[in-house]
Amino acid sequence: MNSEKQVPLADSSGLSAEFWQLAKLSVPLVLAQLAQNATSLVDTLMVGKLGQGSLAGIAIGSTVFMFVSIVASGCVLGVSAVVAQAVGAGDKQTCGRAIRQGLWLSVGLFIPAFVLFWNIHPILLWLNQPPEAAAASSAYLRAVSWGLLPSLGCFAFRGLLEGHTNTRPIMFIAAIGVVLNIILNDILMFGRFGLPRLGLVGTGYASSIVLSSMFAMFFLYSTRCYRELEIVRALRYPDWKMLAELIRVGGPIGMALACESAMFAASGIAMGTLGATELAAHQIALQTASFSFMVPLGISIAASARIGQFVGASNGMAARRAGIVGALTCGGVMMLFAGFFLACHRQIVGCFLDATDPSSLPVVELASTFLMIAAAFQIADGLQVSGSLALRGLKDTFAGLLITVFSYLCVGCVSGWLFCFVFEFGSPGLWWGMTVGLAVAAVLLLARFFWRVQIEIAKNLD
Repeated sequence: MNSEKQVPLADSSGLSAEFWQLAKLSVPLVLAQLAQNATSLVDTLMVGKLGQGSLAGIAIGSTVFMFVSIVASGCVLGVSAVVAQAVGAGDKQTCGRAIRQGLWLSVGLFIPAFVLFWNIHPILLWLNQPPEAAAASSAYLRAVSWGLLPSLGCFAFRGLLEGHTNTRPIMFIAAIGVVLNIILNDILMFGRFGLPRLGLVGTGYASSIVLSSMFAMFFLYSTRCYRELEIVRALRYPDWKMLAELIRVGGPIGMALACESAMFAASGIAMGTLGATELAAHQIALQTASFSFMVPLGISIAASARIGQFVGASNGMAARRAGIVGALTCGGVMMLFAGFFLACHRQIVGCFLDATDPSSLPVVELASTFLMIAAAFQIADGLQVSGSLALRGLKDTFAGLLITVFSYLCVGCVSGWLFCFVFEFGSPGLWWGMTVGLAVAAVLLLARFFWRVQIEIAKNLD
């Protein structure tokens, strides 16, 4: 994992030069996001060999774990924005304070989540989950709960590296994690080398070991390459002022991610009320869209770091240029995916189901319809994530939260309900509702970014 500690902050004189700087940073991040997405897919595929009960258990357990992890990690993501601006300003002291307090914040977020995971069984029963699935999910969550703390620590160290635009180590560590996850899943789930067969619980322990190993790699790399930050030496006590800053920046990120997850969860629940065919088709289309979304997400993370560094260096013009290039690149990439979805929707569904099986035909037809709607969905999703992370680069995350609440909950959920149940468009109406919510978010988030960056430009001119 030999790499430059920081890609030089180049004030590109044009959009083309900025694009190549962004591409250099974003390719490792895109590959890292794809690897992260592949890990959950591999878990589901391998658990499927254990039977329907285990598959139901990981479906519920992984949903709970991912939701809690997304919200908690969102709070830790404030490290990236704080570090990026500090790097731009040449403030190494703030970089060190941010990563140290990011680790303290990880501990604080881990404790209540750990207690929740170990007492989740009666909650799942109260939510009318099947007793067998609730028991399996509870056992899985207890096993994977040990991995939450190192997972949050990984996000803190990722923030340090992203803020320094040092992205290659993130890619290498993510790739190692995928390979290690497959190996440990096989060993612990099926009892290889004389070990007991742990089944679904083995998946949870495998994830905990993988996350702990990834944290160790991030820790060793960062403490070696950023010795001047004194990450360990000054870690003895919390820095309440910096903790408050991380919560101010990262708290709205976590809540915004929760709102986005709530929109997709509500759509899934509503889809389930329409029937098993609708729910199966929805899962296929959403899994496909989630995988392609990793590309603009990686690009936007890189653009956010560029924006933060330029703002820290009091170069608002360059920050605006980085935001423009990030949005155009995300939009362009998702237009390519949209064309692919329109041209190959049946072939994509055929990767999940046998399209020649008459019993699968209703699911194939409906999933194909969802993927054609996802063509528009993809473009809106790519633009909204570019706007959201551009605001993160400015540390303007509370405004992003308000826009997210309005767009996803007030517009996306309500319009989906109206299209589906009032105007009787059926299940495709839910997908059109999500698309409208994402489109509104994209417009408002990008508008907010360009307004805020114009203020930065005026401030620098004064």
